[in-house]
This record gives sequence, structure tokens and C-alpha cells, in this order.
Amino acid sequence: MRTISIRSLGILVFAFFWCVACTDHEPQQPQVVLPVVKTGASTFNSQTQTPTFHVQIESLGNVGITEYGIAYLLAPNGSNPANYNPTVSGPKVIFDLPATVGNHSKPAPFTDQQVDVYHYRAYAILQNGNVVYGEKFADD
Repeated sequence: MRTISIRSLGILVFAFFWCVACTDHEPQQPQVVLPVVKTGASTFNSQTQTPTFHVQIESLGNVGITEYGIAYLLAPNGSNPANYNPTVSGPKVIFDLPATVGNHSKPAPFTDQQVDVYHYRAYAILQNGNVVYGEKFADD
């Protein structure tokens, strides 16, 4: 009968545990935490006759923000608000980078006299290409 040396047994035990350990564990991907952006109600500047848009960034998350601001659509009075969903592919007001936690404001590129109703919402474009939106508002 053949005997297994202690050295050979040690190598076999090591190889077994090495194989089991390598196949049992997958590296975990970091959890994506999205930024939180909120749309503030627009205010009106009576001197310039323009609305001012407001974005509140509550948290930055762990995916970088490459652009943020307000997406808006202009609509005639009496139009159905469900038909107006502002997105980053349409008109927008881009705010200055870097994005920081807090309140940010910028005037609209139109006067209140030029439009009947405007629909708007805050947005943030992320480094991974995704877009995060805030709540939609409409003013006249």
C-alpha cells in the first residue's frame, strides 16, 4: 500500500481550499446612489418681466453630475399639461458647474409676456449618461 507524504497531503489540501475560495466569491459592484434634485417654484422678476427658475440639489450621490438645470416647454393657454413633458432633449436652461448641494437660480430665456404657459422641471445629467428629473411644474 502506498502512503501519501505529509507534503503531498498539504499540497492537496491547499489546492482544494484555493479552488473553493476562488469560485465562491464574486467581487461586489459599488451601489449606485443617484443625486436628488428638486424643482423649485419659479419666481417673477417684475423689472425684467422674466421668470427665474430654481433648482434644489439635496444630495450629490456617487455618480458625477456633468450638467444640471431646468428643462422647459412653452405651451398655449388651455393646453393639456399631460402633453407637455420637458426633457433634456428639448429647450433647457443650463446652470453653472460644479453642482453643489443647495439652492441654485437662473433667469428664464423668455419674458412672461412672450408665453402663455410654461412647463418646467429640474434635471441632472450624470456621468453614466442617465438623467435624474425633479417634479414637473407649470406657470403662466
